[in-house]
Order: sequence, then structure tokens, then C-alpha cells
Amino acid sequence: IGRTRKKGWSEGAISLLGFVQLSPEDLNLRLTESGIDFALAKNPVFDEDIGTKAKDPLSEEEIRIYLKNVREFSVAERYSLTTVASLVADGNDTPASLNQALSRVSPHWTEKEIITYRAGAVARLCDLKILGKKKGAKDLEDHRNVRYTIDREKASFLGQEIHA
Repeated sequence: IGRTRKKGWSEGAISLLGFVQLSPEDLNLRLTESGIDFALAKNPVFDEDIGTKAKDPLSEEEIRIYLKNVREFSVAERYSLTTVASLVADGNDTPASLNQALSRVSPHWTEKEIITYRAGAVARLCDLKILGKKKGAKDLEDHRNVRYTIDREKASFLGQEIHA
């Protein structure tokens, strides 16, 4: 989740996304206002009836808070999400074609690094309902048989233009 450093700063996803802040008095991590809002937001996985399978991992409120914090606090996450969303919008809509496009964006990365980056970014974009996955597309040579779709209206919440 994160940790504090000796010099008095914190690192980790929840810190980089602005959900926690390091207290200068005692060097403890504390939830920020948006961290409290995110924690209190209804979540389909935790707040639905036990035994019911949640359709989505995040509620619309959680998505709104997450994207607001990405825009305000995390240049790296914003870059990651907008880069992958733009590449999909440009027609790189299969795992193989997206891997190839990412290798052109980051030519110094190994194939394993590209696959890991793609998988993580696509998973987050799907959880945020910016990307969808269409399975069983018969026209694909890719063995995963998956095509990505993009919701341009939701992508606009990243606060940056998505090409194509």
C-alpha cells in the first residue's frame, strides 16, 4: 500500500493518488478528505449482499473520486491511463497490437515489461469503465481472442484529450 521514508515523505499508490498524506507532526499516514470520501463511498464488492457476485469492482462514485485524484495528484497515472486509452482509440485494440504500440512509445522496455504495463493499465481502465473487453472476436489472429473497446465520454474524465 505504501510506506513512509526517513526524510518525511510517503510513497505508494494511495499516497501518489492523494488518498493519504504524511502528518508532519508524527510522520503517520492519514486519510485525506478525498481518501475519506473514497473509503466511505459505496462499493459493489463490499457493500452488496453477501453471496451476490458484484458486476463491477467500483461504484460510479468511486470512479469519479479516483479520476479526480488522478487529474489532481498523479501525473504518472494520468500519463499511463491516457497513453493506453489513446493507443486503443487509435486502433491498437488487441493485446498484441497494443503491446506493439507500447513498444514504440517505450522502446527501452523489455517484452515482459510491456506486457506487465499493458495488463495493469488495461485492468485499471476496465475497472474505471473507460475500456471494455469484447471476447470471442472471430476475426482476430491474437490467441487471446480479445478486442478492447473505449468509452470516449468516460475517457474524457481523465482531463486530457484522447486521440483518434
